[in-house]
Amino acid sequence: MVTEEIAGTVILKKGRDKPLRQRHPWVFSGAIEKVEGKPAGGALVEVRSASSDWLAVGYFNEQSQIRVRCLSYRPDENIDETFWRQRLEQAINGRAGLFQPGYNSACRLVN
Repeated sequence: MVTEEIAGTVILKKGRDKPLRQRHPWVFSGAIEKVEGKPAGGALVEVRSASSDWLAVGYFNEQSQIRVRCLSYRPDENIDETFWRQRLEQAINGRAGLFQPGYNSACRLVN
């Protein structure tokens, strides 16, 4: 099983950590004080508050206003095949009650 490596750290500006503490999945470019390391587009980065508190891990995109799309808010959670398998199972199970045979012909599992 391959665990993706963290390629950098995104440090937020002071006072810009509240949305992540409330589990908002995006970090906008204007909230970022600095990026440590040189993460490529699509690389995993950790997100920290201005006071260095660990907040999240997510995919980095320097070309977008949404610079980080958060995947996890747990520092002990590995982003690996097991992570993605569990997330997909949660998506399927969470929508199981919405799909009614004979009534629905399709539903979106993942956005």
